[in-house]
Amino acid sequence: MVVYTVQGVATNNAKDVIKKNKHLIDWLKYIHNKMKDQIIPYDEVDTYKKYNAHAFFCSGFENKNDPTHPLQPDSAPRKETRKASPIRDYIVIDYDGFTEQTIADELPERMADLFSDYDYACFPSASYPTKPRYRVILMVEPFLTKHTYKHVVNHIIDMLGFPSQDDSNEQITHLMNAPVYTSEEAVNKAVFNRTNQRFDVSEIIDQISSKNEETSKNEENIDISTKLEGDTLAQALDHFVQNDNVLHQLENNYTYFWRLTESVAMAKINGTITREFAENIMTRIALGHDEW
Repeated sequence: MVVYTVQGVATNNAKDVIKKNKHLIDWLKYIHNKMKDQIIPYDEVDTYKKYNAHAFFCSGFENKNDPTHPLQPDSAPRKETRKASPIRDYIVIDYDGFTEQTIADELPERMADLFSDYDYACFPSASYPTKPRYRVILMVEPFLTKHTYKHVVNHIIDMLGFPSQDDSNEQITHLMNAPVYTSEEAVNKAVFNRTNQRFDVSEIIDQISSKNEETSKNEENIDISTKLEGDTLAQALDHFVQNDNVLHQLENNYTYFWRLTESVAMAKINGTITREFAENIMTRIALGHDEW
């Protein structure tokens, strides 16, 4: 297994310091053992994370020709890996929404209840206990891509029963810090569980595929060429052009205008409206409001 790491996210160091044959949980515990004897003062932790803290990135890159075997730098040209999307055989969840330490400290117990048979890590963030936050890493199989990663993450969040309140959890490219501690209490809360077993997320991925297929079929069955009644459209258009919010959007946001124009054009192409009505829409948009 390859772990891509960087030391100091703001430095100009090589972005892929590769630890070969090192299991991610073992590597995290190795950093934990280094940091437990190097407690960082709370008011210095931001600077430490910026220039010295270790962070980890991904497990490889997506292989378009063979999704079951990810590209690794030692088995593929660098330019090929740079173009490929990162993949992971683990998920990371940051829990930043806890306001009470007693509730936050239930998270390691829930991880043990649900995933004691699998490889995982659960440790407080650098802000603990001032801000009781945690990071969870769960090893999974098969590899996750940017299309499946966020769905699996949200499924595990639902299993644990705590809202994460961190949108970056869904980003497979998000750089994650290894353990950094500002208190002995935080050190004692860290858990690194090694069983040589990964949590199988195949069923979760299959559910995602089934939902996507069902959505595609439903979209195929929609008859977008059905013409709309002219009177209904005219009334809707009158309401639209007299809306003050529309006036504000069109005056201050060109993107809004071009999206509207594109929608009118597509409606004409698909036969939903006539050419005459499409021209009428654009004329009314230009002239229909009293202040335009």
